[in-house]
Amino acid sequence: MRQLNVSETKEHYKSYKAGKRWVYACLTVAALGLGTLGVTTTANAATTSDPAVETTQSSEQPASSEKEAAGDPVKTDGQTTEPETKQNETKPAETPAPTKNEDSVQQDQPETTTEPANTVTSEKKEVTQEPEKPVVASAPAQNMTRMAKIAPRETAPSVVGQDASEWMPDAGLRTWIEGDLSQSQGEAVTDANLSTYLDHSLNLDTNDSSYPTATGVASFEGLQYFTNLTSFRATDPQISADSLPDFSFAPNLRFFTYLGDNQHFTDAAQFMKDHLIQNTALTNLALNYSLQGSFPDLSAYQKLETINFSNNQLTGTLPDLGNLPVLDRLDVENNQMSGTLPNFGNWPVLNVLNISNNDFSGALPDLKNFKASDFREYYNQLSSGLLTFYNDQGQASDNYSWYQFLNGKTYNLFGTDQTFDPLTGVVAGIQDMKTGQIDPSENFIVYGFSKGAWVVSGDWNDAGSKANFLNWAAGQSSATADFVKVADPTNPLGFNLIASPDTPAGTYTLGIMNENYDNDLGGYVGFITFKITHDAPVTPVTPVDPTPSQQTGTVTIVEVDQQGKTLHQRTMTGKVGDTYTAQADQLAGYKVTGKSNVSGSYTAAGDTVTFTYATVDNGGDGDQVLPDKPATPTKKDQQAEVKGNGGQAAEISTPTKSAKAMTATVTPLRTQQSVEQTKDRQTVTLPQTNEQRTLSPVVLGLVTLLTTLGLGGWLRRHN
Repeated sequence: MRQLNVSETKEHYKSYKAGKRWVYACLTVAALGLGTLGVTTTANAATTSDPAVETTQSSEQPASSEKEAAGDPVKTDGQTTEPETKQNETKPAETPAPTKNEDSVQQDQPETTTEPANTVTSEKKEVTQEPEKPVVASAPAQNMTRMAKIAPRETAPSVVGQDASEWMPDAGLRTWIEGDLSQSQGEAVTDANLSTYLDHSLNLDTNDSSYPTATGVASFEGLQYFTNLTSFRATDPQISADSLPDFSFAPNLRFFTYLGDNQHFTDAAQFMKDHLIQNTALTNLALNYSLQGSFPDLSAYQKLETINFSNNQLTGTLPDLGNLPVLDRLDVENNQMSGTLPNFGNWPVLNVLNISNNDFSGALPDLKNFKASDFREYYNQLSSGLLTFYNDQGQASDNYSWYQFLNGKTYNLFGTDQTFDPLTGVVAGIQDMKTGQIDPSENFIVYGFSKGAWVVSGDWNDAGSKANFLNWAAGQSSATADFVKVADPTNPLGFNLIASPDTPAGTYTLGIMNENYDNDLGGYVGFITFKITHDAPVTPVTPVDPTPSQQTGTVTIVEVDQQGKTLHQRTMTGKVGDTYTAQADQLAGYKVTGKSNVSGSYTAAGDTVTFTYATVDNGGDGDQVLPDKPATPTKKDQQAEVKGNGGQAAEISTPTKSAKAMTATVTPLRTQQSVEQTKDRQTVTLPQTNEQRTLSPVVLGLVTLLTTLGLGGWLRRHN
């Protein structure tokens, strides 16, 4: 048996050694395999003519793009080309030259003015300023390897070498992109080789001949692979805002223009969030016929030079954009923006500002530091204008302060005095741009609409649009004969008006202009709508209440036993001053020891009547309290009769007589101590005199059981 155990031990040891050798062998093979992975191999590059070769990518910028960014002229096909700048900005309709109509104080009627030579068109000016189109870089040399400018190679590993129809489904988008690249690269770009141009600068413009006008572009899938998109201009209304992609894939995007269809509008802040949230390198931004809501926050776009939000449905105020250091041009024409204007005169480099055709109100800010070449503020509700507009060269230039629409006041004219001031509190005055202050010497005169009228019946809001106002005014009834303009030395704004005694009540619109209006350069022209009433003043009369309020008095009746314990309590109410009679209740087992009734008058403070009861020998068992007897009103101011009854009496207290210390007394309610709550007087059972009660059988049984158990326990302890 011993020999067998030794033999088994040897066999197990041999197996252990054999297994250990196999473990060493496995480790050696594993180390050898890992070592082979570190072997470096060298492969020869294929030629550029091989269509299967992938494009080598780099982050370096070619020299041609640097020239383009700097605006230097570049050569294309051997010719030098200057950077192209598209500016479709159109000057608004010529300012009508309003004729001065300065009346003399001695004249009964104002002089007839001639109709302005220039007619204001009723059509809105809907012109959008377009961003500059970037200059297309020249084609690279034939033996130069194409380099990516922005995107790393990993962005499109699955599309390189593939036909564009596989990763860009919209044929119109392919045609558009291939046409732009063919023009810029000087070679044919097709679906087959489009993937080799993903790294090139791309400038898309729907106005280019390569854009498929007939079909348009419905989907922008695949555009995200062109990470060096630098300009995108979509003016085709067929392109909806919903189809536009998020352009965050193009960090170098500098020019962006989108014109909607003027029917579908998107919130401005939401548009920026959905499409341009990360494109903070933008320098030119134009969004037209597509926005609504408030002006978006653009503080993150510090490189913006041009903002064009004209022809939208923007509302709210214009924010202070002084935090945009290089903002040169701002256009918000043709919106519904309102409120007072920020002090744009202190914005760093603002050169062109167009806020026309909105509802901005209040006076212009201080513009002595405003160095701009163009400023347009017509068709608003501004209460002040410029005496002369001085451009950035310090020269007098076009002054677009004309056509401001103001809401005037209501003037109640009665009696013999029909004079009123239509200007004060409505018009602020004319600003001298050199000082930034209102010029105290510049006042106003009347402005002639047509056919000599300078006041017409009606409200300018009824014109439908500001651009159609003059046509509307020409069709209104002239009210010039109903008013006379008179000079007022105390009125720095210029004049007052005197209405004729038979001037009908109603709404009128008055035309005014600054005295030194220049027919060539322009000036301030305003239209004030005011109302005339003829309501005689009425002296207010304090109304008398035909039914003065009536006060209610209370009498509390308390019934107590001889020890002062409350047996019953109730309350009577009535008009203060009326008389009452309080009757003692009949209580089973008790009898009243004094007067059984008391009369008096209700008071605002309230009274208390107390009846005292004594017990009787034969009261029965469970007698009920009789219901309250109604109080019988007696003659007003009748005093309670006080009589002796067994040495006790009932008495009522009055304001002039103190209550006597008797068994039945009347005390004011406000001095009465708290009593028990009123009991239900329909069924109240009172305890009877000499009544005996016995223990309940259940209680007696429990006592007997407990006694027996206790006795039994005591006996056990004793034994």
